Amino acid sequence: VFCGNCVGASLVGLLTMARPSLGKAAALLCVAKLDKGWIEWFLASILCGVFIAIGVLGYSRNRNEKNPLIVVLAVMGFILAGAEHVIADMFYFTAGGMIGSWQVILRLWLCAVGNLIGGYAFGKVVET
Repeated sequence: VFCGNCVGASLVGLLTMARPSLGKAAALLCVAKLDKGWIEWFLASILCGVFIAIGVLGYSRNRNEKNPLIVVLAVMGFILAGAEHVIADMFYFTAGGMIGSWQVILRLWLCAVGNLIGGYAFGKVVET
């Protein structure tokens, strides 16, 4: 699923590059993202994992009454908090034409690890 999401986000990013104004906007966003230090990036990735876990667990815990509002609120939360989501970042860096940079690739891997840690840790806290 992870690999499929990465490929899908990259393909949509490539399609976005067909509109130069969108590609330029994505590139500006990416430059701002790369201004974050490595530790700040990693912590923002962990925070995103927590938000996504809140959305997924909040939606799936009540089997009788599934309300997608919790997922929407969780996504809004990580966007407003400036958290880093690996699939979203895969799209932005591809659309901005920056996906080939080693710094970007390393940051995406760090983001993936942070997302996993945040989601796993929150899931364990909720389990207990």
